[in-house]
Amino acid sequence: MCVPTPESTEIAVRSQSWLRLVILAAAAANIASLLSVLYVGRIHPVRYHLVLPSDAGITTVFGAGSIMAAVLLIVGLWIVTHPRSRRIDTGNRTNVSAEGCRAWIPAAVAPVWCVVFVQHPRVNLLIVFGGILLTAWAVARFVRAVLGGVAPSFAQEIRIEKREERAARWWREGWFIFVAVLAIGFTVFHTYVQIRLHRSLQYGSPDIGYYAEILTNALRGRGLRCEAYGHDFFGEHFSPGLYLLVPVWAFWPHIETLMFLGAGAVSSGALAIYALMRSHVVSARIAAVVAVAYLLYPSSSRIIYGASYGFHEILLAIPLMLWSFYHYHRQQWWRMALFAALALSLKENAAVVYGCFGLYVFARNSRDWWGLLLLTACAAYLVLSVGWIVPSFRVDDAYSKYYLYEGLGGTPGNILTSFVREPSRVINRLCSWQAFSYALSLCVPVGMILLRKPVVLVAVPTLAFTCLMDNPAFASIRFWHQSSALPVLWLATVEAVARPGRNGMRSPRLAAAVLCCAALTHYGLGFSPMSRTWRDFSLQTEDRSVLIDRLHEMIPESDSVQATPRLACHFYNQQHVYPLHVEPPQPPGWVVIDTQDTFVSPDDRATLERLRDVLLSNDSYDLVLHDGSVHVFRQRTGA
Repeated sequence: MCVPTPESTEIAVRSQSWLRLVILAAAAANIASLLSVLYVGRIHPVRYHLVLPSDAGITTVFGAGSIMAAVLLIVGLWIVTHPRSRRIDTGNRTNVSAEGCRAWIPAAVAPVWCVVFVQHPRVNLLIVFGGILLTAWAVARFVRAVLGGVAPSFAQEIRIEKREERAARWWREGWFIFVAVLAIGFTVFHTYVQIRLHRSLQYGSPDIGYYAEILTNALRGRGLRCEAYGHDFFGEHFSPGLYLLVPVWAFWPHIETLMFLGAGAVSSGALAIYALMRSHVVSARIAAVVAVAYLLYPSSSRIIYGASYGFHEILLAIPLMLWSFYHYHRQQWWRMALFAALALSLKENAAVVYGCFGLYVFARNSRDWWGLLLLTACAAYLVLSVGWIVPSFRVDDAYSKYYLYEGLGGTPGNILTSFVREPSRVINRLCSWQAFSYALSLCVPVGMILLRKPVVLVAVPTLAFTCLMDNPAFASIRFWHQSSALPVLWLATVEAVARPGRNGMRSPRLAAAVLCCAALTHYGLGFSPMSRTWRDFSLQTEDRSVLIDRLHEMIPESDSVQATPRLACHFYNQQHVYPLHVEPPQPPGWVVIDTQDTFVSPDDRATLERLRDVLLSNDSYDLVLHDGSVHVFRQRTGA
């Protein structure tokens, strides 16, 4: 038994006080949000979910309260899992702070607010049932802790579990600040380039325009609806984490916000790489070198633009997955689970990576049942999302993304058995030059050293399914399908540099080699003024901001608009906006056509010209604006 010093006792007691305040604040935030909704909302008579009035202010306040509760949850978990206050025993009795409050926090921030946005009875039932079980479990543990233990006092002997001290406070180091400054510059630069391309009508919808429309509809109380899909976004992907962006969107409802968030998420991964290197007790200088190599990694600059499609929610999962691996290495299981849950909430296919990671952990140590638990949980989450939740939001009651594998059967059974039924087709796709160059573009920028660590196998299924898609162009670093695999590739790189092995090169040389390879390949494959591909993007194109502002002044937000892809992403604030390939339920009030839209192919541009000629001869529409290749038609009154 060890007697703590007065300093350690003071820290423990102070942690308990702060923890109680956090729990009370979290509970108050949730109760206030819930009462406000019950006061202004109503219960749907058929689906039994809460319905908010179409008031952006109410939705914003309610979402802000929910996000505040989530932030308080993170703070509370940090206090509970703090190395100096994680476990405090008083004889044979466990302290209420470390045992009961850890269970009470989830109940204090139970996700009741999700019911407001999820517009489906089965999902509502699942949320409510899960909330009841979670609350009952938390209350039971809290009562047990209160009855079985008392808080320690200064006069008592306190046993504090011995834990290793932190190797270094890396967040206070000068090299970490250097990496943070570079990451901020990386974010600002790529945000600026996206804005320039967007205003030049070279960048946009789909998909960034869809996400802007989705968040705008969420503020209007319409859920995550997108007119291009014809249903809620949950009918495409189960991404409840998008609701975390609603308060941000309420504060700054502009498409530039998504550009900044995408670039910031990717660049902030450098901070996680630095922390992961320092957790391996590697010098700060070497950690900074590897973090800079991450910023120069070709995929880090290409994935932000998504081949001009723009923002995707999976970009936000990259730093979350890296931080989850960091906490896994630190054996901080609660924090690892928190970051993994946030990453899974952004896109269901992240469960493939985490499931394979759990299998890898269990294979390395069969006594580590945590890996098997992670594998089971991710498999259940994936099956539940793909097989039940996503189809329930669609009219055809099916998971739509199977169309990417029509050549292999287009159904889960046919896709999985295609390795036996059609091995030649599978081998041809996996061994094609496109797949080979895809693998090289991911491995060569880090000097191939990631292949020295078996954890790289965790990323193989995700990359293999990308190469098996019918469209071979998706097997490229220009697209976002690699996003969930990138954290694993960099985890393998960090382990290869930090633990080179008995006969390997020393870490400084390996870090320098990784930085050189990343810089050289960035010239050929990356996107920045230092790259060869920079000249392929004409940033000197005529700025069309004047035309865009004129369109916004001309077209009321309450009118429906149908437009070509690059222009459609500028009308995300409209009540209804439809791309030209979508048939609206009724003729739109405005039709905006750019016959030189860079998103469509030359053949489709000829189709646009024919559509323009049809509208010119149509008695139902008048040409009200002609600016170069842009034609604006307005529906006649009474037509």
